[in-house]
Amino acid sequence: MSAETAQACSNNDAGVAGNRLAQIDAEYWLAANERTTSGSVSDDPAYRRLRDALAFYTALVHSGGWQSLPAGPSLKPGMTHDQVGGLRRRLNLTRDLPAGDQGSTLFDAELEAAVRRFQSRNGLDVDGIVGRETRAMLNVPADIRAAAIAQSLCRYPELVAKQSGTSIIVNVPGAKLRFFRDGELIFSSRVIVGRADWPTPLISDAISAIELNPYWNIPPRIARQEVIPRIIRDPEYLRSQGIRVLSLGEAKPRELDPAQIDWTSVGGGALPFRLRQDPGPRNAMGLVKFRLNNPHHIFLHDTSARQLFDNAKRNLSHGCVRVQGALDLAKLILEARSDLPPNGLEQALEGDAPVVVRLRAPIPVHLVVISAWVDEDGTVNFRNDPTRDTAQKSCIASINTIAGNNLSGRQCDS
Repeated sequence: MSAETAQACSNNDAGVAGNRLAQIDAEYWLAANERTTSGSVSDDPAYRRLRDALAFYTALVHSGGWQSLPAGPSLKPGMTHDQVGGLRRRLNLTRDLPAGDQGSTLFDAELEAAVRRFQSRNGLDVDGIVGRETRAMLNVPADIRAAAIAQSLCRYPELVAKQSGTSIIVNVPGAKLRFFRDGELIFSSRVIVGRADWPTPLISDAISAIELNPYWNIPPRIARQEVIPRIIRDPEYLRSQGIRVLSLGEAKPRELDPAQIDWTSVGGGALPFRLRQDPGPRNAMGLVKFRLNNPHHIFLHDTSARQLFDNAKRNLSHGCVRVQGALDLAKLILEARSDLPPNGLEQALEGDAPVVVRLRAPIPVHLVVISAWVDEDGTVNFRNDPTRDTAQKSCIASINTIAGNNLSGRQCDS
């Protein structure tokens, strides 16, 4: 396999210059990939849909891809503009817009529906308007899109292995969670993941316990950067949010009087106290926390801001994963893996004290990157990968494994 193929599989961001996919032989790549892919994976319908998508997008690459839309005003339904013809041709190439009058400069209802379809499958706010973000996604080159699909194919065998037993899979770019029991999907939901400046790490861990009515022990970085500035602006902030100031280094922490602390003098070193939010409707953890054990202090939890799950773009957290329907997920886990009696969850939530329920056996959790996938109806979905650099190793390893077959004497440079 060529170095261009390896680079294409490891680079799936619109900003990556060079290392394009234009020279990839899609049939050779797929044949090579499947030489090291089990029959159960290569026959998987989702895998085959990705195969077909790679062939389609690679064909677009070989035919010249699509022209970028130049900078210009937002294109809106009902308007007439010279760029509308180019928009029509762009959306027709990716089957978002049926064949028709590609030269028309009128932004009609059919074109609006095509824009909405494109926005939906690219994780954008669906408003039918070609603004700055939609224009940027339309201008991602065809070879970068093909590379994202190739990367998903690289990762697919590992993903299938992870979900073959009982496990939770979180696709970070897709902001979706899936819970498998004995290989069967029994729960799926939206999630909120880390911001671009506070990304969710790609880790494998396990849920060892579930905490109901949890405290939120506010991490020092969040306390320093976000909470303390709010305290300085509003002396009533701690009380209004149910946040207490506790002593450090004592077997039984003492509650400190926030009025006795000079908040403006708190520097950039270690905090001499810790901040803890009480359980309740304001608690950032919501009603349930899924305990993990990792050096990043990352875990899954409910949230008090459930309206944010309606957002198309859900990279909003400080790295932890907020789960829509967290109580439903907790109930499924507790029923199978704990000694909690029937209605035990509901009874625990009736109070306001934290309750920790340890699991008889841990539930594996995998935070992964799948930036391209194909729905059952054939819709090809893309998401920008906010953790591209840390996500490359597994894909490069897969490519090198394929190259180890020495097909046609070609090798892969990682």
